[in-house]
Amino acid sequence: MESNSFDHLELKFALLPKGTASVPGAHLLKFSVLINGINISPENVIDLSELIASLKSSGSFNIVTCVCGEAGCIGESQGVSVNHGLSTIVWNMPDKIVYNSSLPTNANLSLSKIKQFEFDSAQVILSVKNALFDAKIMLDKNEQAIQLEPFGFVRKQLHYLSDSI
Repeated sequence: MESNSFDHLELKFALLPKGTASVPGAHLLKFSVLINGINISPENVIDLSELIASLKSSGSFNIVTCVCGEAGCIGESQGVSVNHGLSTIVWNMPDKIVYNSSLPTNANLSLSKIKQFEFDSAQVILSVKNALFDAKIMLDKNEQAIQLEPFGFVRKQLHYLSDSI
């Protein structure tokens, strides 16, 4: 596949105002994964630990999860199947989580179609690394109460993940 025909993955984050977090008085730091410019799961949470692990090895990863950290809460038990090539990363995702398709939350995943995306591994790693670095700097400069997702994820973990890529 030519490099200009790869899918494009981007990790973004936003600091949401007070009142959006479950912790009273805290801001919410929300991460999003965009594939070809479309947020793959605006209503759920991106598990950064799973995303980072998927950059390092092949396997099945619950990159999209519930705010509590349990993918089963959103009916997601299959996860994203990730395969690494020499310079590519391929994601096979249930259509249920791709682009917020119309399947209900409790739909049987065996009924969903699988969408495949092929990424240039260098592009994906750089995007994730840059977003985590920028988020880490923003957190270090901000003394306000900020909640990270999934619930229980703390600043120290973000620093560790950012440094581990």
